[in-house]
Amino acid sequence: MTAVQSNGAATALIADDDHGVRVQLKAALEHRFQVLEARNGRDALRILATLPAPPALAIVDLVMPVMGGLELIAQLRRLAPHTPIVAITCESPAAADLLDVAGCLGASERLTKPVPAAALAGLADKLLAA
Repeated sequence: MTAVQSNGAATALIADDDHGVRVQLKAALEHRFQVLEARNGRDALRILATLPAPPALAIVDLVMPVMGGLELIAQLRRLAPHTPIVAITCESPAAADLLDVAGCLGASERLTKPVPAAALAGLADKLLAA
């Protein structure tokens, strides 16, 4: 069972420290989800604790202050083992290694930013259909 809001929409959780990225990701998903936003991993865990059930989808930036995405993914796998997780990070020399570690921790998909809205919406549909 996943969290469903009063309007019947499934819940998606976005954790990214960049407000502009959160806005872009939310715009890509809000047609299908009630989107909740967190600025870092600690905020995401606080939001998760308030939900009646795990989110239907989590989008996690790997490089954030306070609690980074790798730690958040490990916690999400423990608290919400069936929630699909999309790990995202900016293109950098370390990006491939970070995304590999995210996959080992349980990320369902791994992408580099910027993530095109249509691609994210299609990926969300694919993950929920699986």
